[in-house]
Amino acid sequence: MIGLDSLPLTLIDEMGSKLPFLSGLRKGGKLQAWRSCDPPITIPAWTVMTTGCDPGELGVYGFQRRLSRRDYKMGFNTSESVLKERMWDKFPQGAKSFVWGVPQTAPHSAREGHLEGGCILNSATGANFVVPHQYVSEISSLLGEPRLFDISGYRGSDLMGMVKHLHQMLEAKDRLLRWAIPRGFDFVMMVLIETDRLHHAFWHHTFKSHPRFVMDSEFSSVLPDFYQKLDTMLRHWFCLAKDYNYAPILMSDHGVRPLQGIFCLNEWLIMRGYLALKDPGYRGLVEAEHIDFQRTLVYAQGGYCGRLWLNLVGRDPDGILQEPSLFLNQLRTELTEQLQTMNIKLDWLEPEKIYRRVSGIAPDVIVYFGDLDYRASSGVYSHELVYAQNDTGPDGVNHDLFGVIGSEDFEDLPENILSFSSWHRGISCV
Repeated sequence: MIGLDSLPLTLIDEMGSKLPFLSGLRKGGKLQAWRSCDPPITIPAWTVMTTGCDPGELGVYGFQRRLSRRDYKMGFNTSESVLKERMWDKFPQGAKSFVWGVPQTAPHSAREGHLEGGCILNSATGANFVVPHQYVSEISSLLGEPRLFDISGYRGSDLMGMVKHLHQMLEAKDRLLRWAIPRGFDFVMMVLIETDRLHHAFWHHTFKSHPRFVMDSEFSSVLPDFYQKLDTMLRHWFCLAKDYNYAPILMSDHGVRPLQGIFCLNEWLIMRGYLALKDPGYRGLVEAEHIDFQRTLVYAQGGYCGRLWLNLVGRDPDGILQEPSLFLNQLRTELTEQLQTMNIKLDWLEPEKIYRRVSGIAPDVIVYFGDLDYRASSGVYSHELVYAQNDTGPDGVNHDLFGVIGSEDFEDLPENILSFSSWHRGISCV
């Protein structure tokens, strides 16, 4: 199983014959779109895919999670947040698995016959990037130097340095996969986070359909060059896998779409009188420390989507909201009316209505702006609600609800990532 974080069909269609392997799968009906989870982001999407549990069942709603109802602090979702078995945990005793680069697997779990490592939350120092530790020296030599598990500052300004690191990471994955496949593992899974970072940094330098296309960019060939190199590697990986009796599968956890801009959700809440800051003159991203909760009914977190958190009496430390149902209806109506004046569609998702169950501490509402054409921002700036540029660094794309899945060996592929784990158990000989 080879995972490309955020690959959309539109990219393959756009590049066409420049990607002979991927476009060949596409033309042969062996590569199709499939639905991601809500929200369609790296965490929780890969965990949904590998457990068969939706974000509500997992209690994982994004990169961050609220730690407790005793306060408003947030922490990161790591492997320790995953209380459900993943695909490889369900294999029979004695089965050997190789799992590399799968998000939300660090800290890694050590069990007999299982090699795991390379998650985006790994530190590049120390030995904990791979278990069992007996593989540290061998894997380190394959990864080379610098040892990279992610692109730091992929929304930064050092695009030339980013290009170098993207290729170093891809070449390391190539060496590692060529090492792993012949070693007799019953199950091999590798995720390339590189594609996601590539899209965010270089999509608007590449495709003229982007509203902020950079004309005559010196980086216009970065994305095509990377994908042509990756396309060749994918062909080789598939052929090598078949030589060792694997049935390789390619998938992405979500897609991408050109970023139209951001909607400042907390700015709007302040304008409506629903959110109060300790310092009314504050400008920047809003964190819990900036909020006067004794005068706040609701606050928001931004990102690929928005998350609304009610401040309820009896539930939250300084809760003041008495009637959540009536207030949510009012809030939805007012936000819809505001967005209609801007020709932006609102998708309003309440966890209790979209998940099979809700565990952990879920946001009260998840919102998408303009079918995810717009990111949500938690920031307050100059009383403007919409900005064309992203506020957390240069970015050309937002995530989309549809990624891809493909295989030369299976006809009836699952239509969504939630059903993948159970589908895989049905076709797997492990």
